[in-house]
Order: sequence, then structure tokens, then C-alpha cells
Amino acid sequence: MDSPKSVAVPARRKKASAVPKLKAAGKPAPAADSVIGRSVALGPPRAPKTLRAAPVHRYKIGDSVSLGGRTRTLSRADGIYHIVQTLPHEGGPLLYRVRSDVERHERVVEESEIEPYRR
Repeated sequence: MDSPKSVAVPARRKKASAVPKLKAAGKPAPAADSVIGRSVALGPPRAPKTLRAAPVHRYKIGDSVSLGGRTRTLSRADGIYHIVQTLPHEGGPLLYRVRSDVERHERVVEESEIEPYRR
């Protein structure tokens, strides 16, 4: 009886490093500390990102303010508004939740739309 023939494909070995490829392509070899395992970091090292401090709200909860300047809504009550809540900063302008004694609802306004109440 004949023995069965092997159909297995011989495994190919991968090259040990990508550095010889870079030299052959005419590119400079990376520094020894930039070769991590088999990956190669190309280009200069990047500076770490600096974190910016979040802006600080100018008004506190309970402060009396008035809606002055240009507001987005025309139908608003004149008079004193009270800061009910400072909303978290999400990249845009600082926001506040305000309430008037005259109105039954609360409004969300930007810090640029309010000013301290002057008696």
C-alpha cells in the first residue's frame, strides 16, 4: 500500500525586523528606542497633550442677576432673576439655569447674557 502524500504547505518565517526594509527603501533607520516589538514608530516623538483648566463660573447659586444686553428670546420678563444652577462646561459658553419670581418656568442662559443685579 502506498503512503499518503503530504499536502501541508511549509510555513514561511517572517523577517525579524522592519529596519532592513526601511534602509533598502532609502529611508533612514529609526532610533533603537523607537522600535517596539515589531512595530516601528516613524517620525519625531510627539509632545504630550496639555490639559486646560475648565473655565470658572462667575456667578454662584442664589445670586441675583438681570437679563441684559442681547438675549435670544424676545418674550422674557424684566426684573430680577436668581441663579438656580450652574451647568457643567461642555466646550461652549458657560451656562446657567435662572428663574424669575414673575415667571413659572426656568431659563437656560449664557454667561454673556446676564449681568449682576444693581439695586
